[in-house]
Amino acid sequence: MKMVWVLFFLVCFFSSSRVLCMEDLLPHDYTYNIKFTNLGHGCAGEGDRSGGDNGGGNNGGGGNTGGGGGGVPIDPTLSDYSTIDAIWANGYLICGTENGLATSGIELFDAELCRAVAAAFWDDSNTSPDRVRFVTANHQNRFTLGSTDGVQLISQSVTKTALRAVTHDVTFGPVMLWDSIAFLVDSVLNLQNFRALERTARNSQNLRLCVVSPSTTLDKIPAKLGIAATNVVVAASEREAFQRWQNGDCSVLAGDRTSLRRFENEFGGANPTRGGNLITVSPTADLDLLTPIAPVIPHRDPKFALAVELIMNGLVLAAEQNPPITREDASTQTIAEIYPPGVGAALKLGPNFMKSVIATVGNYNEIFSRAFPGEVRGPNALAEQGGVFLGFP
Repeated sequence: MKMVWVLFFLVCFFSSSRVLCMEDLLPHDYTYNIKFTNLGHGCAGEGDRSGGDNGGGNNGGGGNTGGGGGGVPIDPTLSDYSTIDAIWANGYLICGTENGLATSGIELFDAELCRAVAAAFWDDSNTSPDRVRFVTANHQNRFTLGSTDGVQLISQSVTKTALRAVTHDVTFGPVMLWDSIAFLVDSVLNLQNFRALERTARNSQNLRLCVVSPSTTLDKIPAKLGIAATNVVVAASEREAFQRWQNGDCSVLAGDRTSLRRFENEFGGANPTRGGNLITVSPTADLDLLTPIAPVIPHRDPKFALAVELIMNGLVLAAEQNPPITREDASTQTIAEIYPPGVGAALKLGPNFMKSVIATVGNYNEIFSRAFPGEVRGPNALAEQGGVFLGFP
């Protein structure tokens, strides 16, 4: 094997025709950062290879007749700032969410993530609602908003799955909430836990299920409970599904726990005789019912996806500090930057971008507490508190 490599480099050195170099053996769609020493015969060094066979390129790329000092070309998509440039040019972020004016619950949580990303572009004193343009997102349109409405970020309780990423050609950001599927069940059924619901569903031919379509809940739950398709009542939104449950169209409503929590105080609203039990499942009891919620970047823009990841991670890092960096701290005093100098500039974000973010929405714990006051944190706690959230430096 060593002899093969020796012969290869001798050919590269002495050949006067087009040189076969190491870079030619690597796949062209593979992004790599290997430097080749130029021997004067066209093997590229650190710049580009635009010189072709007649001379050096703009950054020293050499051809067969000389030049040299060029480099392996970087995948151009990794230098694309199109989404970031568009946000700067517009003067605001376009974000798809269910309700940008929400004051509690999962809708508030989603909207706060939109505000966090917008705040990274502008000083906190200018990060007002005008810096975020909310576009209504729902189960039907959320994966097409990027092409139809110019949406740059989607934060609408989207469950992160590999199939969705490849099917809809989108990039998911980091998981920001570990939700789980829950069930609102008629009180007359007297069911108190998921195993009892599962047994009842499998032993009954008449149990009807209300669920939103499309959703991962629809993909999983009918088969898991053994409910025939003819007994599944589909709705376009959680609100519609809840109303159909209240109207008696079904005896079980399935959906994300955080969404169903919104309806707890409305069990008797449309029909005072209607009562229900909210059955939640411990995340560790049935992992198949976990729903990892993450923001979506619809344009597969790697630079913007990295910016979103660092912003979300920064919210966790701020909560991990001792003492935590709070919204009040960032609004009233100078704080140490979360990331090393130059990170924000490399992504065309504002100076001290995480200070602006935290001054606008607070750290991760603050966002969670505002959206879900009194909620048991479970996996949504910091790692040091028994959860799964751990920031990287």
